[in-house]
Amino acid sequence: IAHEEDAHLKPDGAGEGLPIGAVVDKYSPTCSEGLLRSGFSVCEALGQALFKLTLWHWLQPVTFLFALVLYWDELGRRAGWMEDLSSWLGRFLSASQDSPTWLTFHNSSRWLGLFVGVRELLYVFFTVLALLANPCYLLVETAASWNPAPGTLYVDTPHARTLERFRVIMYICAPEKFVMRACHPIFGKCLVRFFTRLLPVFDLVAIIALIVAILPVEPFPPTMLIGY
Repeated sequence: IAHEEDAHLKPDGAGEGLPIGAVVDKYSPTCSEGLLRSGFSVCEALGQALFKLTLWHWLQPVTFLFALVLYWDELGRRAGWMEDLSSWLGRFLSASQDSPTWLTFHNSSRWLGLFVGVRELLYVFFTVLALLANPCYLLVETAASWNPAPGTLYVDTPHARTLERFRVIMYICAPEKFVMRACHPIFGKCLVRFFTRLLPVFDLVAIIALIVAILPVEPFPPTMLIGY
């Protein structure tokens, strides 16, 4: 049982579920607090954590990275308006004819895929780092945040409840940003703000990659489209 002086969560929320705000705010719950709030036994918590880590957080990035390696040669053969533009840029910058292929602008699909691959690697890195710094992020429940029981939020106001619902949307639509914010015990405010501004850049590149992948007469493989 968590000691009262170490508790960051209200004790009357025992068994009501662990809200997302309890993990991404400035405090991070201890394992005993997480078990108390979630109502799980140790074995149930380990099963829940393993399920979320592998099937919710790791499945998509691992699948995309595998597809990137599998279709790497095909990405190099794709040509379209991006290749025409990159060819013009290459001539404008006087690219050498004998320069390595990967240094020219004629592999825009590969470069875009690599950028998205870096985003996915960062996602996996964040999950491992958060597992060491704030393992209770694997025990959060969306129901406890979307419709929290009265008195379970540390600050129970209408604004706090609206913020919790926004966090649920973030958790579902952009889980890598949720995991990044769960790393706050290690990152601190400065790095959290840095990655908060950096990750949308990778998202923008992914949108461009998706558009480039859809435009050709023969679109890219579905695995790549889903990954983008």
